Amino acid sequence: MAEIEVTIPEMGEGFFILPIAQRFVFDSSGLIVKLTDFLDFKSAIRAPRR
Repeated sequence: MAEIEVTIPEMGEGFFILPIAQRFVFDSSGLIVKLTDFLDFKSAIRAPRR
């Protein structure tokens, strides 16, 4: 889960809590060479600003 400020077309602009899955790709020395975030906008919940 993450709390981020984004614009979701169906919900507008704001601060949301939503599930995020991350995929890491490592090179042969163990360094991250690619990071992909998968955001589940359909499960987003509007949150109050902190």
